[in-house]
Amino acid sequence: MKKITITFLAVTICSLLFAQIPNGGFESWSNGAGYNVPDSWDNMNPLTNSMSMYTCMKGTPGAAGHAYLKLVSTAVTGMGVVPGVATCGTFDLSNMSAPTPKTGFAFTQRPQTLDGKWQYMASGSDGGFITVLLTKWNNATMMRDTVAYTLLMTHSMQMSWSNFSIPVTYISQEYPDTAMILLSASGTTPEDGSYLYVDTLHFTGSVAGTTGIKNEAQTIHDMNVFPNPATNHLAVTFNTTATTHMQIQLVDISGRVVFEKAEDAAQGNNMLNINVSGYSKGIYFLTLRSENTTQVKKVVIE
Repeated sequence: MKKITITFLAVTICSLLFAQIPNGGFESWSNGAGYNVPDSWDNMNPLTNSMSMYTCMKGTPGAAGHAYLKLVSTAVTGMGVVPGVATCGTFDLSNMSAPTPKTGFAFTQRPQTLDGKWQYMASGSDGGFITVLLTKWNNATMMRDTVAYTLLMTHSMQMSWSNFSIPVTYISQEYPDTAMILLSASGTTPEDGSYLYVDTLHFTGSVAGTTGIKNEAQTIHDMNVFPNPATNHLAVTFNTTATTHMQIQLVDISGRVVFEKAEDAAQGNNMLNINVSGYSKGIYFLTLRSENTTQVKKVVIE
């Protein structure tokens, strides 16, 4: 009886731990389409099913529990190398070589870290990543404001289960309403055989925040980007409370800096224009950074 009680408590604790991320322990899978898919997580299997090849698979046993997530970038006839990716929501698959999350899940917390267990190996010069984006809908601009983000690249290899912990970087005091998580076995140029295995995915800790209160000590305010999505050019508008020197960076979702510039901004309203016509389609993070301010916006290039 004691053994049964302990087992029941362990299962209960695990269920509570992973409840904050839908199916974060990857214990729940469906097989309605003839292949296993993790519940609440979108992937590329619907596109490769016709070739009986899959980049998202169920692994057993899990690092904890019965199952884990296997993402493997795979060469598929007529499609090239399809990246092993999964998102806790739905994908925009208009660019198959760089699928981007379209929706996430409801989330109103301010965690310190994203934690879990993983194994990974990159083929050739490839490299995978795990990224999180916490956002809040802005009724005034009719756009989503970035509250926090994080990005961890997978380097070298990890051939057995190991713990990871990714600090969440906050650029706003607001509480989010949505979270997006993207897991990828590959970077911008997928290579056949790169893999990322993930289990026990969960947020840890709490960072205090406020609602509707702006930090007036910051130099840069009211940053906006348009059009978003962008095709050829991206306009960045912002306001500064004083003349300031700042750095502008545009970073792709794999962590590669594709644009960087130092700029002196005058007090008042400012606008920058960035030519993005030569960049690959996908999600990017645009960062404005001064001595006492960091503002980040998610940008989609189509």
